[in-house]
Amino acid sequence: MKRLILLSLSFLLTYYNCSTKLILRPITKFVTSGSTVIYKESDLVIAEQFIVTNIGNLQIFLSKDPDNEVLNLLMAQALCAYVTGFVEDYDTSRAIRLYNRAFKHALNALPPNLRFEESVKIPQFESILNNCLKKHIPALFWIGFSWSNLILHNLDDPTSLVNLAKVEMIMRKVESTYPEYNNGAVYLFFGAYYCSKPIMFGGNPELGKEYFEKCIKLNGKDYLLPKVYMARYYAVQMMDKELFNKLLNEVINTKTNNKEYNLMNAIAKRKARLFLEKEKLFFPEVEYE
Repeated sequence: MKRLILLSLSFLLTYYNCSTKLILRPITKFVTSGSTVIYKESDLVIAEQFIVTNIGNLQIFLSKDPDNEVLNLLMAQALCAYVTGFVEDYDTSRAIRLYNRAFKHALNALPPNLRFEESVKIPQFESILNNCLKKHIPALFWIGFSWSNLILHNLDDPTSLVNLAKVEMIMRKVESTYPEYNNGAVYLFFGAYYCSKPIMFGGNPELGKEYFEKCIKLNGKDYLLPKVYMARYYAVQMMDKELFNKLLNEVINTKTNNKEYNLMNAIAKRKARLFLEKEKLFFPEVEYE
């Protein structure tokens, strides 16, 4: 029903340009309240179709009100969810393009006085972050999330290390202000961050593991994604093939009860199967019979 209503609303916006912002106000509230429904969906085909349709509708709404902070936030979130769940494990080039779009929308989800350019200097950036409040954390998180993924795929760019420092500053702000946002995803970020970073540059796999455990503690054992991240980043970094297999098989075989995690758990199970298929790539030094 909500999908049909959204399609009808987008049709109306296409043909009625007058008082667009007045029309968008109730639509924005409706879309915001309905955006969480998809997380209860356990069928990945239906979920993918839902998210793609939602992205299309948001494009129409934003064409009428491109500076709408709420719509830009919803678009950034939808794009990141789509890439994480359905693109990045299969098409890196497309993932980069979509993360770049998400990054731009996330920036526009901040008030104009808090927006910044990628080239912003660290002292000015610190000042911007100091002026951010709890209500700005959702936008900051998706800026950091999309930006970190862009950096990950462009490590040859000489600006990557500088920008990575800015991403860390963003995520520190998220962690200190509103760490439970988006199921404590900032803990997954720092878990992967400390496990992936070389020790000589501040990497710390054991600290990374602690962050994954924080995410598990926050959400309970029904939330499976932290174990997938722990396997992919901590177990691989430590070359612990036994732990890698244990964690991923636990994810695949666990039956959960919390419907709020249905979609993320379905994605976690699919990623777990995919990572198990890539085991030889992650553990190239291990002898296989």
